[in-house]
Amino acid sequence: TAAAPNADVFVATIIPLSNSGQEAAARNFNSAIPGIVQSKVNSGKHVHLVDMHSKLTTGDLIDGIHPTANGYDKMAAAWYAALQSVPGSIGQGPGTSPSPSPSPSPSPSASPSASPPPGGAGCSATYAIAGQWDGGFQATVTVTAGSSAISSWSVGWQFGNGQTVTQSWNTEISAGGAQVTARNVGYNGALGAGASTQFGFLGTWNGANGVPTLTCTAG
Repeated sequence: TAAAPNADVFVATIIPLSNSGQEAAARNFNSAIPGIVQSKVNSGKHVHLVDMHSKLTTGDLIDGIHPTANGYDKMAAAWYAALQSVPGSIGQGPGTSPSPSPSPSPSPSASPSASPPPGGAGCSATYAIAGQWDGGFQATVTVTAGSSAISSWSVGWQFGNGQTVTQSWNTEISAGGAQVTARNVGYNGALGAGASTQFGFLGTWNGANGVPTLTCTAG
């Protein structure tokens, strides 16, 4: 970022590890990364978080540490989605629709908030705080289609404690005051019946960071 201040830097969390001690160390290390990324963003650097840990499971490892071919496919899809979320990072111009990538698996976290279960061609959304540090946090939202396939989705919520969104991936977010709307991007709008996709964002908070109630609208 010093030698090439206009460059975009993508920082990934460590993938899961089979050894419980190594996994605990990896999770401890990963918990520090969002805050480091946010500090760079706050100083005007083009640094982006890639949550790689949630994309794989230990079943995707060939020896407890290194990915299988399928694991590498999942990692490639995660990198591709992250790059596509930053226009121009891999050559696409504004408005270009990226190729489809596999829907990421939701990562376990506390404090979920879900919209009512959908019926028909509807959708639901759950909100979870994936990590939190002094003044900042990372949230993950999982969107799930109802009993029929959908071609697009939009998730809305209202922050109740003055939180703001500073960076997002796998979605297009617009905000007006406390009201936030997140819409699908080109590669994750179409979902089969019961299928899910996930997007995330970094945000700021001060004093309280309550989980908002979500609404999900399908197209």
